[in-house]
Amino acid sequence: MEENCYKTLDAWVSKSELGPPTTTFSRTDGIFPVVTNPTDCGPVNAKLLDLNDRTIVEKSYNVRKGRNGYGDYNPSKNLSPGSYKMQFWYGENLLKTIQLTIQ
Repeated sequence: MEENCYKTLDAWVSKSELGPPTTTFSRTDGIFPVVTNPTDCGPVNAKLLDLNDRTIVEKSYNVRKGRNGYGDYNPSKNLSPGSYKMQFWYGENLLKTIQLTIQ
């Protein structure tokens, strides 16, 4: 694993593939994790967790230079309203936790 990647990776959640950051979603919105980095890196894991820290969706991809999409984490549009969080992991290192609200 590249040590520099841990320092330069950024991540957010969007309503569209590779779109701008947001944290509030409706039940019918897509939930798209995005990871960006100036160089190629190893795998970054993106996990969507519910209020009880149960994993709902988890995917891991090798990060390429630029923006990297993980697809829609709400494809069936059936997540209950409430609080969720997206965690981004690089190996055993938690890069970022983002609080999300579904209305």
